[in-house]
Amino acid sequence: MVDFGSPPSQGGDQGFKSPTPYQTCLNVLIQARNQAKVVSRWRGEVTISMIPVLIPGAIREAAKHWINWGKTEGHSPRTIESKESTLLRFIQYSEDNNWPSLSEITNAHIVEYFAWLSQQTRWDGLRDAANSKPISASTVNSHFRRIRAFFEWASQEDQDYISRNPFGRMKAPKFLAKVIPEITPEQIHNLRTLTDYKNPRLARTPLQKFRILRDRAALEFCIDSCTRLSEVNGIQVQDVHVGAFVTVTVTGKGQKQREVPLKAKSSQVLIEYMEARAEVVRPGVTHLWVSAHDTKGEPMKGSWLQKVVNKLGERIGMDRLHHHMFRHRFAVEWLADDHPERHLMQLGGWSKSIPSGYLNNVKQAQAAAIHRARPDDGDDSEYRPSRIA
Repeated sequence: MVDFGSPPSQGGDQGFKSPTPYQTCLNVLIQARNQAKVVSRWRGEVTISMIPVLIPGAIREAAKHWINWGKTEGHSPRTIESKESTLLRFIQYSEDNNWPSLSEITNAHIVEYFAWLSQQTRWDGLRDAANSKPISASTVNSHFRRIRAFFEWASQEDQDYISRNPFGRMKAPKFLAKVIPEITPEQIHNLRTLTDYKNPRLARTPLQKFRILRDRAALEFCIDSCTRLSEVNGIQVQDVHVGAFVTVTVTGKGQKQREVPLKAKSSQVLIEYMEARAEVVRPGVTHLWVSAHDTKGEPMKGSWLQKVVNKLGERIGMDRLHHHMFRHRFAVEWLADDHPERHLMQLGGWSKSIPSGYLNNVKQAQAAAIHRARPDDGDDSEYRPSRIA
């Protein structure tokens, strides 16, 4: 068993050359995760707590307090784990470089850490470091926001950890906001063709038909809703309400529930899937999405939907089709049709505002349409695409 009462040991090769203190700490973390008991379950997904790694010490005690506070606020296990791993890295660096106590950390220390972090690789020796890519700017940005949130919490009057937030007015590091490619109507048609469970050439056996029907039901749900991947994976049978149309209760960030209305096509396919599911599901399983293998009726693993979407995308010639593209498509089309933003926030589970990326895509599409409608300067001959590569 790992001794959680003292700092991680620096000894031992651990399977790679000259491990840094952070690598050694992560190896201890991995060992702890392999040996620890399951402390919570979130919609069927097992979560192992990293809290014991945060051993005694001023900054570690504050970090543990902050993590526990997040749990009482209803943060999901995945969010908790991200905060724990981010703080663990930050704390380990501060101790390796003999930083002062928590209350004496300054803005210069913060700048120093993020200058170091931006030069690290993604895996830090846990995999093949020679082939590992540098940490992306978006990852550095995420670490910045988590650590800043920790210091903002620690500087509150009722916490009494620090009197002044060392982040001050520092802005989060900028990163390239990638353009999310649009899913075209033709691609949606092709995806539906590949999941035609009524086509005898695709569904040759009852097992194949059930699997294709399940994938089609999930696909239609993604197309017809503005949901997150975790929300789709977490649906339980009791969350599906069948009436004239189907309404599904999903649980989003902060364990906030909302109703997702479905239109006729997605409602019909989901009802057909639920009827087929009732014939194969193992007693006691409440997860909506179940397997169609020998262990039939077992809940699908958390990554199944993303794998299905990826494979379908490859078959229709899309390099990287992922679930979020359906959510993005729903939001952009809603805004482009001039429907109220407040209604989209309800459907998409945004409590404060709609992310700027969606609004920017709508503005870009509108600007492109206006530009193309303007008359050409000079020669007004028809445009013919060049055949030159």
